Amino acid sequence: MNSISVRPDGNLRIFPARLARFYDGASHGDFPDWIDAINGLPEISPSAVNLDTDTILIGAATDCSVSQREIIRRQLQRLLPWRKGPFNLFGLEIDAEWRSDMKWRRLQDRIAPLSGRTVLDVGCGNGYYGWRMLGAGAHRVVGIDPTLRYVMQQRAVAKYLPDAPFDILPFTLETLAAGGAVSVLPADGFDTVFSMGVIYHRRDPENHLRDLLKFLRPGGELVLESLIIDGKYGDLLQPGDRYARMRNIWAIPSIATLKNWLSDAGLTSIEVADVSVTTPAEQRVTEWTFEQSLPDFLDPENSGLTIEGYPAPKRAILICRHNRPTRGYSRVPASARLSCICGMSFRDFAIITPKNKTCTRRRNDMPLRIGDEAPNFTVETTEGTIDFHDWIGDGYAILFSHPKDFTPVCTTELGYMAGLKPEFDKRNTKVIGLSIDSVDDHNAWLNDIEETQGHAVNYPLI
Repeated sequence: MNSISVRPDGNLRIFPARLARFYDGASHGDFPDWIDAINGLPEISPSAVNLDTDTILIGAATDCSVSQREIIRRQLQRLLPWRKGPFNLFGLEIDAEWRSDMKWRRLQDRIAPLSGRTVLDVGCGNGYYGWRMLGAGAHRVVGIDPTLRYVMQQRAVAKYLPDAPFDILPFTLETLAAGGAVSVLPADGFDTVFSMGVIYHRRDPENHLRDLLKFLRPGGELVLESLIIDGKYGDLLQPGDRYARMRNIWAIPSIATLKNWLSDAGLTSIEVADVSVTTPAEQRVTEWTFEQSLPDFLDPENSGLTIEGYPAPKRAILICRHNRPTRGYSRVPASARLSCICGMSFRDFAIITPKNKTCTRRRNDMPLRIGDEAPNFTVETTEGTIDFHDWIGDGYAILFSHPKDFTPVCTTELGYMAGLKPEFDKRNTKVIGLSIDSVDDHNAWLNDIEETQGHAVNYPLI
């Protein structure tokens, strides 16, 4: 795999042997063809390079013959689709689906100058932004993206810039944060970390932020871009099967909700650098993409809605700093945090917003998700009969489950929740528990909980 290389540099600890094993074992059926496409690019030395321009420019048309340029076109089109761009290689225009230069213009004057900085670009795609970061003076750029096709596109461009301090690794952030596959940590973290277009693909967005901080040095800058919805703190859109025909969109927050996630993760100086509606001028079909793009994903009669009926894509760029270590957790909603302090799984919690504040639409066959309006029910509890919606009132509620009464772990969990109740009360949030056992069993168990945990259960159990 001579065309695939990662080199060590300074404090960066990158292990080429481990990366080589990944490529040797790559299971994607098109991988051999992609390698062949890269190796088939003609050997040409660019007479000029400009990475600090809207269209990344490598070489001039006069550097190669017409037949060589046609070979470059054919080889690069074997790597379709090209999502990010534009590029110009030796006079060949690669007009990608996204005019990524438009986003870069929106953020370049708002971020800390990249000159001399080490940069991590999470979800870097084909590397367009990484090249722009080098053009802005970055000392070194490391990109990570698990989509092997995009990694190959970056390697194709890098063939003509073999000494550029920009490497791309075919892994997820979670893999790296867990210490698996490869280590790309500067001694004290990266100076700047970018995560653009990633967080809404994560089932646990707050954990994504914590993983980002593992790679950001104290005082470093995080640049986060996300789909957003209009709304207040706590508002969150969790689509069903698809959003604008995209799969795996788990959570689209309001800006206030996103700011709260960042603050809870330990980030400070949080600023909204830009809010923009995505338009067909920025995302569209070209000869370097497939046959559909943004115009096909919107309601043909109302461009303010997606084809599924959700608000059309709007994106925000937030910039913040890692000025202090993470100091535990203090806000609600906080399902991921509760899984840490109570030992309960993330799936054990449903955080229910007030009925007039819900901002989600879900399919009937989907389970409850954060932000969903819970179905109403009337039920017997340790505090009598309750109508669930009436019991919630105008506040928030956390409905959590535990497997079985009189078990050691559940005893500690319910006691701990009872100790936290004053904090929930301050946040206008009620707590209610659920298990398979009867109310009589619950009542018999309550004395054990108080005796062993020092807290009487002060919330109803269903």
